[in-house]
Amino acid sequence: LEYRNELSILEDLRNKTDLLRPFDILERILTKHKGRERFLSRLGPEAKDGIDSLLSIALEYESVEVPSLVGFTAWVRDKDIEIKRQMDNAQNQVRVMTVHGSKGLEAPIVILPDTVDRRADVRGHFFDADDFVVWSGTKNDRSAATAKLYDLRVEKEKEERNRLLYVAMTRAEKWLIVAGAGKVQDTAECWHSQITEGIDAAGGVRLTTPVGEGRRVEYGDWPVLKKTNVEKNAKDQTKVPTWTQNSPANQEERSVLISPSELTGSKALPSDVNWDSETAKNYGSYVHLLLENLPVHPTKNWPQIANNLRVKLEQPIDDDIALQAYESAKQVLGTPDLSWIFEKDAFAEVPFVTVLPEYSERCFHGIIDRLIVQDETVFVVDFKTNRAIPGNAEQIPVGILNQMVIYEHAIKQLYPKYVIKTGILWTAEAKFMEIPQRILSDAKTNLCKS
Repeated sequence: LEYRNELSILEDLRNKTDLLRPFDILERILTKHKGRERFLSRLGPEAKDGIDSLLSIALEYESVEVPSLVGFTAWVRDKDIEIKRQMDNAQNQVRVMTVHGSKGLEAPIVILPDTVDRRADVRGHFFDADDFVVWSGTKNDRSAATAKLYDLRVEKEKEERNRLLYVAMTRAEKWLIVAGAGKVQDTAECWHSQITEGIDAAGGVRLTTPVGEGRRVEYGDWPVLKKTNVEKNAKDQTKVPTWTQNSPANQEERSVLISPSELTGSKALPSDVNWDSETAKNYGSYVHLLLENLPVHPTKNWPQIANNLRVKLEQPIDDDIALQAYESAKQVLGTPDLSWIFEKDAFAEVPFVTVLPEYSERCFHGIIDRLIVQDETVFVVDFKTNRAIPGNAEQIPVGILNQMVIYEHAIKQLYPKYVIKTGILWTAEAKFMEIPQRILSDAKTNLCKS
């Protein structure tokens, strides 16, 4: 009976392959033939990400090609597909991921369990060097020219590992736990040693844990959950070990994370563009997405990339508003004076958590649009899509200045020996406006008095 049932499913799908689009065929498998139910039953809830991503890929394919099952199969085979597994913070889940796979995701607590044996090395017997292939050989076998190419390749591997380390350490919203087992092979390349040196430089303290001596660096207090969530999950809570406590047990108040954008003060000048708040929000979100993603793609692909990014918006955006956003982003990216903001070494969408002692020890969490490190200077750049822009820095709305005060304070904690400069990129006129330190200092004084 089971055999005949499976045969009838295959027969049904075979009869529909010439009539239905790839997305419809996949949906037929998942819904009519209960494929989704079977996958989740066999593989568990983790399979949901893969199923949903496959459906999204099918829709993406149909937007750029004439849909056919053969064409879709070839397109998927040749496409470099990376599936982002979405974190569901509302459930008690532990997810095991590679550093590559975690890029772009966040979680309240992130554990790096194996950071000891991390050495840059050239894997395999051969490696690419520009337009030709080089045999790595052993150290004694390499000629001077081969040794030089090999060393250059190792340096590139080190740079890539450092980029991965940055990704790994910025996935945590509140608590990053770094661990390792075994002997440290090379302290200069070992992630565990690099992080330890960073903690020591940041004034970290030593502590005793059940598995040995450790170090900790902390800022502010752990934010509380909403009362309803605490009551709901109270029965499932496990007693926290005393060594994890980072403040006195009798402390009654905890800081609640707030966004810098929630601070008081106007955030816009009067404008003659009569958009409602929802339209303005969608427009701003879309421009931010475009400026984040377009620079890493060839210009010829921008229209298609822009179209694909529209599906990531929380709310649908009208075609004319989307076109205005795209043209604005193109103008910004095509302005030579702004090219330094979008260099490949610049950091995009940098998350942070910081405490401003002068402001009632409030704990802030936000995302900086662009961070550019140049020699001994760090530029903090925020994108603003306001239709009306100020003529100079003195006219910047108070709410925006308050935001930049928090951004500057956060980055000073990361780069204490650097000069921190802040500025606004006004996308409406493709104009960068640096904020003088005196204006920022006055804004901080006024903010802390409020």
